[in-house]
Amino acid sequence: MNRRISRGLTLASAVGLVAATLVATPSLAAPCATYKPQEPMSDSENRAEARTAKVVPVSEKYTESKPLVIDYEHGPAFWFLQDPRDAEGQWGAVEDTKWFNIQLDTKAPDVGVYIRQQWEPNSPDDMDLFLYDKSGAQIASSGELNLLGDIAPNAVSSGDGGPGYEQVLGLFGTRCQGITIESRAFTSPGRPMQLVIWLGEIR
Repeated sequence: MNRRISRGLTLASAVGLVAATLVATPSLAAPCATYKPQEPMSDSENRAEARTAKVVPVSEKYTESKPLVIDYEHGPAFWFLQDPRDAEGQWGAVEDTKWFNIQLDTKAPDVGVYIRQQWEPNSPDDMDLFLYDKSGAQIASSGELNLLGDIAPNAVSSGDGGPGYEQVLGLFGTRCQGITIESRAFTSPGRPMQLVIWLGEIR
């Protein structure tokens, strides 16, 4: 066979193989469609604000040693353990709930999500942390009596708390997933806060 023809066939075969591979293998690097949160199924009277809270991308660059840190502040708040209109809910007499949205912009198809809400541990504050999916359904929570420490886990997924913190650790997450975060000041005179977020192993 003519060397020029042979070389041309070899090149054509290589190009065809590469093209077939690109078609057959979906790209995990394709950009995520922007997360559009729904109103969460929360007791908060401010829950509609979750839909307009900024969506922050969270990638593998955020680790336990170098997490994403969001500084914010809660004003005065006081909640009753039981809502007089709904025995299964709670009621905020004075409310200052804060809302945040994140989206998992990762290369891996699934990942562990770590979210910690923290504040001054030597304080009279009691805070709660709730997480919701794109439909507004609650997927995890952490709501201990902070002054008494971590008494017993009460979260849907890996939640625990103690003096100055509530957290959900290693929640199963998938690429492009959006999560809405509720920071609920349950009892507080007002307090500077931090939301600390990173990715790691699934628990």
